[in-house]
Amino acid sequence: MVACRRIDYDHSTPYRELMDAFHEGKFRVSTFGIALDPLMFKPELFTVAVIDGATFHSVFPGPLQETNEGTISEDIPFSRQGVTEY
Repeated sequence: MVACRRIDYDHSTPYRELMDAFHEGKFRVSTFGIALDPLMFKPELFTVAVIDGATFHSVFPGPLQETNEGTISEDIPFSRQGVTEY
């Protein structure tokens, strides 16, 4: 059995900084779809996180690497044209 560790969102980095940014309007998370795939066990919920550039670089000062969690995209405006071009 894997032990679970409770995250202290009010005091732990980077969660505290991200919550501050959220309350200041510099960090948004939106749901943009749900998928029901007959081959998957559960439905998939598609989300996107948009972080102000200065906030992003202060919370994540070093270079980030792409993982199976998603793609890191910088300097792409979150607009219809920006998403279409991406």
